[in-house]
Amino acid sequence: MQIEKFAASHIVGTVSSEGDALLFTSIPHDRGWTVRVDGEEVETVTVFDYLMGVPISAGAHTVELSYT
Repeated sequence: MQIEKFAASHIVGTVSSEGDALLFTSIPHDRGWTVRVDGEEVETVTVFDYLMGVPISAGAHTVELSYT
């Protein structure tokens, strides 16, 4: 993921994938996070029992993570 904006509670970047994939982060999976891919809210998944993952379809996408 290419980070374009970063703050403690808001991250925006772009990602590109040749096929359907799982973008996983070093951010703990917490209910306070909202994730949007290309402006549409998506459900996150738990990776390795505690990290946040985001399903990504093939192609180029803008990913926005917000914490409240």
